[in-house]
Amino acid sequence: IIRADLKLLTNYSYDPVEPFDIPIISIRGTEDDRVSLSQITGWQKVTIDRHKTIERKGGHRYIEHDAEFLTSLINKTIKEKELIVKNQ
Repeated sequence: IIRADLKLLTNYSYDPVEPFDIPIISIRGTEDDRVSLSQITGWQKVTIDRHKTIERKGGHRYIEHDAEFLTSLINKTIKEKELIVKNQ
């Protein structure tokens, strides 16, 4: 994992694209010293739909211990989108 992460960090170059027409939810650990809040909120630039930022207790790999929250968030988001599509 670390080797792949380092390769990505070394070789990655952002290539701007047209904004997506989908909602984006950005999540970070409040104690993450690798990803700043401004980096997370930057995702709002790549969508014309809504963007939501969520901070959860923990560091860079907080998500390993937050599966229940993440699963609930995904299910809730899918249900909301289904209601929007159904009502159109």
